[in-house]
Amino acid sequence: MHTWKLFFEKMLDSILPRAVSVSKFDAVPAQTLASYAHPILFHAKVRSYAPLRYASPLVRSCIHAGKYYAHERATRLMGEVLAPYVADLVAEQLLFGLFEKPLIIPIPLHGSRARERGFNQSERIARTVAELMSDTPLTCHVDVLIRTHDTNAQARLSRERRLQNMIGAFSVTKSDALQNADVILIDDVVTTGATMQAARETLEKAGARTVLCVAVAH
Repeated sequence: MHTWKLFFEKMLDSILPRAVSVSKFDAVPAQTLASYAHPILFHAKVRSYAPLRYASPLVRSCIHAGKYYAHERATRLMGEVLAPYVADLVAEQLLFGLFEKPLIIPIPLHGSRARERGFNQSERIARTVAELMSDTPLTCHVDVLIRTHDTNAQARLSRERRLQNMIGAFSVTKSDALQNADVILIDDVVTTGATMQAARETLEKAGARTVLCVAVAH
């Protein structure tokens, strides 16, 4: 299904070029997106660090380009902007002896949604962050946390319903990797914090010592 979808999209691109809101990220410099960033601790249901504001048209377009149009460079731009902030967080934790070889874990998609889309945007962002922080003693794990039921209609729900919808949404496949581990949990956007909270609680119950929640935008 995914192969035919990609083939159709390429055929469509050859007839009707992608919208400017998507194609512009073929050339937008990382510095341009980074100019919208500022360090912030976003207080949602769970404390989350997010340097970009989703309300910004450029930020929103970048997220949509990577998430709904599979634009890899747009996703990489987000990782490039996020990496320095993650590096600062990790450096601070390491300085005070609070972290030991932390793990970077992306918020996963449900299997059916991953097969339909063909990729996980948060995973791409997490891999970029880990790549750019290669001098830091950390590793990226994309198969430790899984989504046990599809909750991707969250945007249409109220805050209370989002929280209820996330109950039991995640599980851990490799609990050994999480014993006393320090985790950087990565997502693209945090709003109410329901997703981050559910994922964090799952990781902590499986043995993680510390979980810092980080998103590209809020």
